[in-house]
Formats: sequence, C-alpha cells, structure tokens
Amino acid sequence: VSQIQDFLNSKVPTCDNWGTGSYAGTTRRAYGEARGITYPLTCLKDYYENTSTLENNLSGNSIPSGAISAAQIIKDAADTYNINPQALIVLLQKEQGLVTDDWPWPYQYKAATGYGCPDTAACDADYYGFYNQVNSAAWQFRYYANNPNSYNHVSGQYNNILYNPSSSCGSSSVYIQNQATASLYNYTPYQPNQ
Repeated sequence: VSQIQDFLNSKVPTCDNWGTGSYAGTTRRAYGEARGITYPLTCLKDYYENTSTLENNLSGNSIPSGAISAAQIIKDAADTYNINPQALIVLLQKEQGLVTDDWPWPYQYKAATGYGCPDTAACDADYYGFYNQVNSAAWQFRYYANNPNSYNHVSGQYNNILYNPSSSCGSSSVYIQNQATASLYNYTPYQPNQ
C-alpha cells in the first residue's frame, strides 16, 4: 500500500483542489462550475472511500468513518484477484486519467476503470463508484487470465488490433508480450493510429 501511495503522490505532488489554475481561457474553477462541478476537488492520492457504505471524500466531504485510501482499495483488489496492482493503475490512467490528473472531477471516480461502460451505450450505474470499479476490473482481469484462449487478444503472439470500434477504420498486427497487456486489449480492444 505504501508503494502505491508513494507512486500516486509522485504523480500529483500538488492537487489543484480549488481550480486555481488556468483552463480554456478562464480558471479551472469557473470552467468546472459552469459544468456543475462542486469544489473542492479530490485527487486520487487523497481519495478515501468506505467500501461498505460507498461514502467518499469527494466534493469537500470529510473522510468517512471506516474509509480506506485509494491505494488500499487498489492493493486489496489486486490481492483478492491476484492481479498486479500496476495493471490496475495503468487502467485507471487509461480510462479516466486519474493517476496524473491534478483536478479530477467526481465523474472520473464514478467510472474510474470504465467497467460497465460499453463503447455504444451509457455506463451501467450498477458499477458506479471507485471501489466498485476497481474491484470489478480486477475480477475481469482475473477472468481473462484464467481463460486466456477464450478472448481475441492472447499473450505471447501477434494479434490483430483495431484502431476504432468501427472495423472500417482498420487495424494492424501487434505482438502482445504478457497477460496484463492482453487483458488491457481484451478490456479495450483498440490501439491508437498515427
């Protein structure tokens, strides 16, 4: 947990909780408030959630009784499903940029890992919340690892990876070196183009 916490701290040494920085010709706070965001914001390194009640310290709420840190939530999910926590951290960054975002909005925690968020529909509210998202994603990654040949992207070989959900955008062959990368591609089966 301390290694995860140290890593999160190193990525965002200072959180812009009050949106004092500039963005789109105004302050971050004005930009966010115009979109319904309540301040102060909470960076991932400072996030806490009670995993039973799902209460958290977003939007200026105090740390709830019985809450644990984001680092502890990541470590617990990794341990429960025997997934390297680094893979979960990569997923949090890929999906919502939470690892490096110094002014994350509450929605980013609601859909932190993109679990239950298909490309063609809105996210499923049953999976909302940081704890739910991290645990569901860890479960899914374990399922991929336990059933590696049941999915389109397999480690240790070249795989055809699409550029976009629309197959008409094309694809190319990518060598997937390990199960963690195969899981990431099975979870989100696309790659960036030029």
